[in-house]
Amino acid sequence: MRIGLISDIHEDAANLELALSKLESICDEVVCLGDIVGYTPDFYPFKPNANRCVELVRKSCKIVIAGNHDIFAIKRIPEHCGNFRFPNNWYSLSAAKKKEIAGEKIWLYNNENPADLNEINTAFLHEVAEYHKISAESETIFFSHFMFPDITGSETLKPCTHKAIQAHISYISDQNCQTAFCGHTHTEGLWHATISKKNRFDFLRSPINLVPFDKKVVAEQTAFFSIPAIASGIRKSGFAVYDTTTREVFSCSLS
Repeated sequence: MRIGLISDIHEDAANLELALSKLESICDEVVCLGDIVGYTPDFYPFKPNANRCVELVRKSCKIVIAGNHDIFAIKRIPEHCGNFRFPNNWYSLSAAKKKEIAGEKIWLYNNENPADLNEINTAFLHEVAEYHKISAESETIFFSHFMFPDITGSETLKPCTHKAIQAHISYISDQNCQTAFCGHTHTEGLWHATISKKNRFDFLRSPINLVPFDKKVVAEQTAFFSIPAIASGIRKSGFAVYDTTTREVFSCSLS
C-alpha cells in the first residue's frame, strides 16, 4: 500500500489541490498530519482559504491529525503539549496574561489571522485526534503533528538532539509502532531520524538525516520522518509518500 502524506497546509488551497491531484494517481490513501489552518501574513504570500482547505482534507484524507494551529483556531486545549499545562480558561485570558504565564514556552499566535471557518468545518476540527495508529503489512505506523512529548507542536522549541530523538523513538516503540511520521518542521525534503543500538551513543553525528526531494530512503528499523509543508513560503513546499510493502519513503516538491 502507498500512503500519501501531507502537512502544514496553512490555508493554501491552491497548493493543497495541486498536491492532492498528484497523490491521487500514485497513492491508495492520504493522511493529513495537521495545521490545515493557521495563516500568518508575514510568513505566507498566498490568499488564505480555510474552509476550502478543511473541505478538501475532509473529502480526500482517510486519517487527519490535529496540529497546533488547528487546535488554536477552534480554541481547544491540547492534551499532548510537552511540559506546559494550559489553564482551562486559557482562551479567555488577555494576551498579556498569556505571556506572563507561558513566557516563550509556547506559541501565542499574536500575528495570526483568525481562521474563517463555517460550523461544519469547526465541528470537524473539534473531533480530529492528536495522533493515530494504523496497522499495515507487518508493522504499525504512528502519525502525529510533532514529536513526543509535544506531539501537537504547541511548544516553541523544536528539539533535534539525540535525547529528544531517542525520547520520541522510545515513545513510538512503547506504542508498538515501528515507523512514525510527523509534520511541523516545514523541512525541505525529509527529516529521517533513527537511533540504532550500535549508534545510540554516537554523539558526533546528527540523529537527523536530511533527505532531499525525490530521493528514496528505506525505514530499516524503528524510525521516524518529518515531511515538508504544503504551504507556499520561504522553504520549498511538498508532500511525501510511504510504501508499506518496501518501507521506502520519498518526498516530492510542489515547485
